[in-house]
Amino acid sequence: MPASAASVSAPLPGTVVRARVDRDEWLRLGFVVVIALYRVVTLALPLGPMLARSFEHSQAQGVGLANYRTYFGTPALARSIRNGFVVSCVSTPFPVPLAFVDAYARTRSCMPGRGLLKTVALVPILVPSLVPGIALVYLFGNQGMVRRLLRGYRIDGSIGIVMAERFFTFPHALLIVLTARSLADARLYTSPSTSSSTP
Repeated sequence: MPASAASVSAPLPGTVVRARVDRDEWLRLGFVVVIALYRVVTLALPLGPMLARSFEHSQAQGVGLANYRTYFGTPALARSIRNGFVVSCVSTPFPVPLAFVDAYARTRSCMPGRGLLKTVALVPILVPSLVPGIALVYLFGNQGMVRRLLRGYRIDGSIGIVMAERFFTFPHALLIVLTARSLADARLYTSPSTSSSTP
């Protein structure tokens, strides 16, 4: 009798069992579609005509890559691309490790005042981007309070750009790393117990 019951409950060979999609899955899919359409309307559609115009000549005669050859052949423009790459390489190593250490302390320790410190760390996202720039000028400008810390360098050069990038990108890196560490399984960080092992 138990064998017959098991044979009845078991799925028949060759049958396809389809997972039932609940309402939450449909809602999640709907939100993804809405966000994708929003991105297409706000980014792809405006950039499409601009991309098409980049292949036209100044007199709108023909289509080609002359504009791109002129752009990449100009020394000043090529130097700007190189400087942007250097600034990004110098700015990235600071906020990402610092955000990792900060997120690790918030999620894997009993550090007091975690909520207040998180609010302080996310302040650059809430304020306009012009405010940190004005603050850097007041601190390290020609008449800044701590301008001597720059050792004679100017804040309106590459040093100022790197400082501003590090200040502005740290909250974004913190949010990404903090979300990833909050969703990680805490059992992966616990030491294995040796008391349960048997000889």
